Amino acid sequence: MKRLINSAKEKQVRFRVFQGVQQFVLALLLCLATANAMASGDKVNLNQADATVLQYIPGIGAARAADIVSLREQNGGFKHYEELLDVSGIGEKILDSIKQYGTLEGGVSELTQEMIDNPPKTTTQD
Repeated sequence: MKRLINSAKEKQVRFRVFQGVQQFVLALLLCLATANAMASGDKVNLNQADATVLQYIPGIGAARAADIVSLREQNGGFKHYEELLDVSGIGEKILDSIKQYGTLEGGVSELTQEMIDNPPKTTTQD
């Protein structure tokens, strides 16, 4: 009985490790696809992207991305990049990065739409 319990616990640990590796690989692939798309000139639409997509802009982490989405929702979208200076932690240096990798124009970019349509998938234990 003890051997059976240890075997079940070991199986759970292996599954959790597998899930972690799987999520890491999916995130890495998404980052590579994002870098490739951005290198080709595709930009993240700041008026459409969710917080997850915004984090692919250098200098934007989870907290800043959430603050950007919140400010966008409060103001009904961004008309000028300088409005992002109202987000805590965004100064001229990060604003330059946002201008390089983000856009305020048009609808959802191909890159943004691809990230929305194909978010990283996770598996659950049966």
